[in-house]
Amino acid sequence: MRISCLVLAAVVCSTEGCQSSGSDGSGTSFQRADLLLGQADFTSASKDAGESAASLGGVQLPTGDAVAFKAGLVLPDTYNNRLLMYQAMPTRSGTPADVVLGQPDPASESASHLPGRFHYPRSAAVGGEALLVADAGASRVVLDPGGRNVALGWDPSSPTYRVGCAADRLDQPARAIVVAGKLIVADRANNRVLIWNTVPTGTSPADVVVGQKDLVHCAANDMVGNGRSGGKGPSTLYEPSDVWSDGKRLLVVDQGNNRVLLWNTFPSSNAAKADVVLGQPDFLAAIADSSSTALDSPGAVASDGNSIFVADVRNNRVLGWRRFPSANAAPADLVLGQGDFVHNTANDDGQTGIEGGPTARTMNHPMGVALVGGYLIVTDTYNNRFLLFRGFAMGRAP
Repeated sequence: MRISCLVLAAVVCSTEGCQSSGSDGSGTSFQRADLLLGQADFTSASKDAGESAASLGGVQLPTGDAVAFKAGLVLPDTYNNRLLMYQAMPTRSGTPADVVLGQPDPASESASHLPGRFHYPRSAAVGGEALLVADAGASRVVLDPGGRNVALGWDPSSPTYRVGCAADRLDQPARAIVVAGKLIVADRANNRVLIWNTVPTGTSPADVVVGQKDLVHCAANDMVGNGRSGGKGPSTLYEPSDVWSDGKRLLVVDQGNNRVLLWNTFPSSNAAKADVVLGQPDFLAAIADSSSTALDSPGAVASDGNSIFVADVRNNRVLGWRRFPSANAAPADLVLGQGDFVHNTANDDGQTGIEGGPTARTMNHPMGVALVGGYLIVTDTYNNRFLLFRGFAMGRAP
């Protein structure tokens, strides 16, 4: 079996993989996950329809990022139309969730647009003491679903949700975060990122748009702002699926363009140009590939303000950079889910290029990544599970 480990600490490599033996909190490539949620063991990938909280409902095609909430953890169980909440960080595989959000009971799974219910929630985040939910199927962002239940992009008085391209409308939002008093939303199907300079207390229009010339155009890669897809560039987006910010910098996962964009200064005006691109040699390219400098349909990003992790969906891996890059196409420093930067087959523990069953160090279309409670948590979507890795998380992502 071929094993390639890029060392960030002293490691021991064997047929079981590369494991960190250092004490500096740094992880290694092709590391085995330490904990598992959503399946009974590391070799199972069943998907059930939300029968119980104890089994995590046999998590069904989860997408998006896990999030720390108070002293615990919230996981998006997307196709079961719910969130799973832990009052404390799990310390053992198979730990049952304490609370199910979005369903009347642990056995229910149906989608709904009613207050307190969800339709394909892609991710959750924290804003102050409240949760924010990117409820993609209802094209809304729900603020504090357990309390005020404010729904951005959606008119609760209407019998049906309203998708639209406007300053107060959304289309399949993938991620919403609050940073430095601002609300940032990856409005995926509208090919843009919306920014509210203050967190809304009700439905209100966004103040700034990234990826478009204005708040009324939403075509992919619309360089000139005429409502038609054109050339790619540092100010265009194509189905952005995740965002991260520390209030000073902004990272956007530009999934349709197979890249991650970095703004070194937080955008304050429409169509601001990114400073750095990861996954492509320049701002004009959108090549899908597998290498230390390439991406194929990246789905999510996480950072502690120093390192960066990207869920590289179709390459069935997570890439890690130890430092924020200053140049385009900076090579990644480590890879999880694969033994090197070339292999990209799902569940390929032997690195033979042949898909097998899941193991503790393989992935199948990971669509989320987060730094939570001392763990790097990977949403391993097609394996219907969450993988928790020690040795990477130095802080908590927003």
